[in-house]
This record gives sequence, structure tokens and C-alpha cells, in this order.
Amino acid sequence: MTVVKRIRHLTMVTAAAAGFVLAPADVAHAEPPGFPDVSGFVSANPAEYPLPLSRSTDKAVRFSTPFGYTCDMGQGRFIHCYGKQLPGYRNQTELPDVSCGQQVGTGAAPERPAYFQPAEAYCSDPHDPVLSQGHKIEFRGELCAVGPDFTACRDNSQPEPRGFVLRQDGNSFLF
Repeated sequence: MTVVKRIRHLTMVTAAAAGFVLAPADVAHAEPPGFPDVSGFVSANPAEYPLPLSRSTDKAVRFSTPFGYTCDMGQGRFIHCYGKQLPGYRNQTELPDVSCGQQVGTGAAPERPAYFQPAEAYCSDPHDPVLSQGHKIEFRGELCAVGPDFTACRDNSQPEPRGFVLRQDGNSFLF
């Protein structure tokens, strides 16, 4: 082997080794404790659940649940569900409670866990396509699923996902 070929060979081997060592690991986060196993749920097509104001499903999606509330997902950093009555609701803000209308969401601040808040603007009946029980939507790293007695959602925040599980028996939890 000539000196030029040896240098080329050594350069390629070194570059390959450096690429292997420096390549980001594809680390999957475990679901939070208590988050239901939805791996067997049917995946819904996000394009069938457009958020009306976004003009396309590349920004956000919206669906109703069989339980009477609506959920929005988008931009990889926010998930909100809202309606007249959310199971397990407790006001976690300084805002006064309202007679009708509640929201749970992750908000846009990745350092803060999901939270409930009163929201009179959400005192309405859902009119968007229903995500049926046993189905899930995965959108930009976010996940929402509807089971027989729950709606579970989590975002893709780092270092840990944020989200909530709304259980119809009122034993909802946020993380």
C-alpha cells in the first residue's frame, strides 16, 4: 500500500469510528408510572383530525373524546384537553373557579408539569371528530390515547415527558 492509500484508509477508519462514538443514542423514555399501556391501540391518522385554525395538520390536531371533552396537540410541546367537566379536576391556579369550563394541559414551559385550570371559554360541547376508544394519535412525538375509561396524553419534553391521564372515575393524575 502506498503512503497516500494508507493515509486515506486511516482517515476513513478514524472518521467511521468517530461517527459511531459521536452518534446520538436513540434513547426511548419509559412511560411515566401509571401511564396506561397503549401499545396495542389502533393508530389513528392525524390528517383526519385537523385543528380548524391551523389550516393543516402539520402544525396541530384536534379531536373529541367519547367522554365529552376536546383535546388539541401540536408543535411537539403542548397538549390541552378541555370541556364542561374534566374528571379529577382541581384548580391549580390563582384564577377563580368558574361554574362551567375546565382545561388540563402541558402548556409551553417544558420545566413545568401539566396542570388544571378553570377556563369558562371551554364551556361547550365538542364538535370535532371523535377519537374512539382503543385508538391513539401520535403527532410530532406527542401521544394521546382513549381507553375504555381514560384519556391519556404525554408530550416529548426533555428530560422527561409531561402529560396527564384523565380517568373517568376521577382518579386522574398529572405529571
